[in-house]
Amino acid sequence: MKKVQIYALEFGYGGVEREVITLANSLINIYNIELIFMSKNYDRIPYKINSKIKITYINENTKVFRKLNAITDINVRRFLKTKLTSDIDTVISTNVMFNKYIDDCSIENKIYWEHNHHENSDVILKSILNKIGNFNTIVVPTKKLEEYYKKNTNINVVMIPNVIEIVEDGISSLNSRMLISVGKLVDEKGFDKLIEVMKLVNDKDRTIKLSIVGEGPARKKLENIVVENGLNRFISFYGTIDKNELFEEYLNSSLFVSCSERESFCLSLMEAMTVGVPAVAFYEESLCDVIKNDINGYLIYDGNIQDMANKILEIMNNEGLRRELGNCARETVMFYDVNTIKSDWIKII
Repeated sequence: MKKVQIYALEFGYGGVEREVITLANSLINIYNIELIFMSKNYDRIPYKINSKIKITYINENTKVFRKLNAITDINVRRFLKTKLTSDIDTVISTNVMFNKYIDDCSIENKIYWEHNHHENSDVILKSILNKIGNFNTIVVPTKKLEEYYKKNTNINVVMIPNVIEIVEDGISSLNSRMLISVGKLVDEKGFDKLIEVMKLVNDKDRTIKLSIVGEGPARKKLENIVVENGLNRFISFYGTIDKNELFEEYLNSSLFVSCSERESFCLSLMEAMTVGVPAVAFYEESLCDVIKNDINGYLIYDGNIQDMANKILEIMNNEGLRRELGNCARETVMFYDVNTIKSDWIKII
């Protein structure tokens, strides 16, 4: 049985981690898989992980990773030297942090799994390519990224859509007055703007409420903004919850909302769509393949919070529209089912 290592930054509540775990769970009966995380961000494991999968942390202190310095860099290099051994058949990196170490190792099959969109940044692209000269394959989630990398490198580039796990036994009734937003509570995810949107919604309709699921350094600040705007009864913070609890929250919601400034894929949005929940999000190029205006949700341009508030009110007060969008949302995500896509990974592993 081939030995496969997958490297990711934090074992937390991010989309990349969920993808890594979903893929590992689907492949564990084919390969011997070890997940290696730079740091451990939560004490509570939010996902169901097959017991056959080995999990290793380079450092359980997130702050050490965040303030990576020369001493830490040496420690990481030493650690990886003990892990990147000749008995590993395939190593998969999900972040450039690991590439400079992996690029130098003697493992035969090296894969860089790209989750971000750098089409408009030649500086970032060149930095990535400088650290993967000895890699065999770059995996990208979109056709546009595939074309972009192929123009700039001779490394094999493969487009494999990001994976989700389709839940067969549940579809939201879309009858609740609940919105849901899921993600790491950091500034770039735009939860402060989402609170502004909720203030506008609340001025027009006080029956609509919002659940925010996730944890992060911005939580206290966001809770204070909610209090300052008198939205305590309308916005709830759930912190980190496990997969089953999250699934229940999706089922109890009628609309997924996101004001994130930057998304590589927004896996949580896709998860909501698996149970027939439509989505409204700020425009981000990476979401164009997923959200189709007037079909399964709406993309709001220029970060316009008033437009987002208006669209939320329109959907939440039009049952027919909500159900039509929800039906199409579930159909859209069937394409990303891990059981369909894993065969593409088997070909390159």
